[in-house]
Amino acid sequence: SELGGALSRQRKPSMASTLQLSSGARPGPARSAAKAVSGGKTPAQAPASQQDGEFWAEKKAEVSELLESPWFDAGLSIVILLNAVTIGIEQTLEIQGMDTMAIKVIESFFLVLYIVELGLRFFPKGLSCFKEGWFRFDFMLVFLGILQSWVIEPIQSDSSRFGPLMILRIARLFRLGKTMRLLSRAQACWMLVRGFMNSAGIIFYSFIILLLTLYVFACLGCEVITKNSLNSADVDEIFHAQVELHWGSVPQTMLTLVRFVCADNMAEVYKVLVERDPWLSIYFATLMMVVSLVLFHLLGAVIFSSVMEQHLAEQEAAKRAKEAEWGALIQDLKKMFLRIDVDNSGTLSRDELLNIDPRDNEALTKALGVSTPMQVFNALDVNKTGQVSIAEFVNMMWDVVLRKTPLDLKHMEKRVETMDWRIREMFSLQHD
Repeated sequence: SELGGALSRQRKPSMASTLQLSSGARPGPARSAAKAVSGGKTPAQAPASQQDGEFWAEKKAEVSELLESPWFDAGLSIVILLNAVTIGIEQTLEIQGMDTMAIKVIESFFLVLYIVELGLRFFPKGLSCFKEGWFRFDFMLVFLGILQSWVIEPIQSDSSRFGPLMILRIARLFRLGKTMRLLSRAQACWMLVRGFMNSAGIIFYSFIILLLTLYVFACLGCEVITKNSLNSADVDEIFHAQVELHWGSVPQTMLTLVRFVCADNMAEVYKVLVERDPWLSIYFATLMMVVSLVLFHLLGAVIFSSVMEQHLAEQEAAKRAKEAEWGALIQDLKKMFLRIDVDNSGTLSRDELLNIDPRDNEALTKALGVSTPMQVFNALDVNKTGQVSIAEFVNMMWDVVLRKTPLDLKHMEKRVETMDWRIREMFSLQHD
């Protein structure tokens, strides 16, 4: 759990960007060879197209980081909520016959913000972003908003006479669906939303079962209530009036039974009938037990079980993803070690770290919290042997970067281990 928490904190920026483990970074001699191949040009003398490519790549990375920022999500949430409020205010003003020009201007401002957000999401990935469902959903909302606010509405503003305009105005409410993407960042809230979405099929079939159950009880109600011998103005006027009000036909009876489903003042429906005919209490008790208790409690249990199963499956998938990312990190650390180990001796010397590539040096100093290559070597050479093995290199970077172990504490642990090993060795030599 500590590794998982540390890894999630490293994702912004990502682990690869934190370590800057780019396979293109090469140490001294290799860097000189690359420079010779390129004609001895320095980065400042590189072709303009290459510089432009690096510039745009940097800008795309900055935009991607902005889109992943929690502040961007918070701002977008506020915009969506304010837009929803303005839609409600516009509806109220239209009903009251008041001018809505100011609201339309604000609506256009929100539409411009949505266009800017869509452009920001399009910029880093290009056309490949259309493979994402959320982007296609946002694109559809922006397209419909432009069609409604800037094309059709200026031509015809009377939604009662122009059906498509009314449909487009209603479609604006789908903008609230954008909050689903933001809710996915909040694990507890997204768990509920995802559970509801995954249980849509169960809810649909439960509705069918409920409809059939109500139909059966409606037919049974017509037999025992509507056709009851007391249902006559000459026999019992109060009973007859109650039947005419709630139990006159099968559709009317089904509508009455919905009150039992919602527990909506049921006593008003059955009290008079049960007082006149106590045998009807069996019918109403069975109805309440089946519809109000068993059916809905069973539905809740099934949905809860479905949500928990989905949650466990996602936890397992996230665990596998973390393990894959950790494995990739170890491989990147090994590649960095091999880049620094110029003489292929299997260990890093002080001179090799002093001649380290600037990008690798920047990654190591940032990860270890130091500022110079000498400090990097001293941080890695815990045993003070003048050499750093690949095991020491990977273990140190793993503990410091992932586990967030303080560097001084890591040094102390290594020294205690070394002292323990030496004491054990001396003890064994004395006894031998």
